[in-house]
Amino acid sequence: MSIESRIKEYSARLDRLAERLKDEDSSNVNIYRNFLTFVSDNPDHTYYPITKLLTAAKCKDANQALDVANYFSVGRNALLNVTFCYFDFDGTDIRIDRECFIDSLNNNTPPVEDETGYPIDNFEPSRLGFYCNLISE
Repeated sequence: MSIESRIKEYSARLDRLAERLKDEDSSNVNIYRNFLTFVSDNPDHTYYPITKLLTAAKCKDANQALDVANYFSVGRNALLNVTFCYFDFDGTDIRIDRECFIDSLNNNTPPVEDETGYPIDNFEPSRLGFYCNLISE
């Protein structure tokens, strides 16, 4: 499925979600729409680190950017592929899984490295992060 088709599909889902939430807080629907508009207007952008998600979706903070990443990366015909990682002191990106990422954020515990299966040494919570890539056809 093309990116354009996925954008149309997500846009229709957001229309239905906005209708159901018409009397409630729909701020997430707005940031999701902002992101879709950015992707549609900037087809050459395929890599979305947190900073670009913040700008593209007009998020207020990193938690909203994570919401955007999660929303567009689950289900059939996902738009984004999310990579959770730990940005090590030596400049390498150490991949971690989603559950380790969330657990580390919530409990301030070292995540387990995907490749080795061992907890990350000298863990610094501020080095947790993620980035996204558009899923191509």
